[in-house]
Amino acid sequence: MSSANVKMSDRNLLQGTQRQHLLNSQLFQSLPIRIKTEGRVQRHETKMRFSRNLRASLLTASLVSSGRRNSNFLNNNNT
Repeated sequence: MSSANVKMSDRNLLQGTQRQHLLNSQLFQSLPIRIKTEGRVQRHETKMRFSRNLRASLLTASLVSSGRRNSNFLNNNNT
């Protein structure tokens, strides 16, 4: 078996790492669902905000390039 070739210190390190992963997963599972999903929700909101800002700036750029920029339009649509 190839694991017989692994040095004892490496084996201890691996077991320690596996133990840490187990502790982390147990901690993670004991967290309330709200906290677990919070990161995902924040990432989604950031992505949506970015795409909204991108659309707004692309719209502004197209209006500027076509010469139809209206200062009132731009002032009313500040994000």
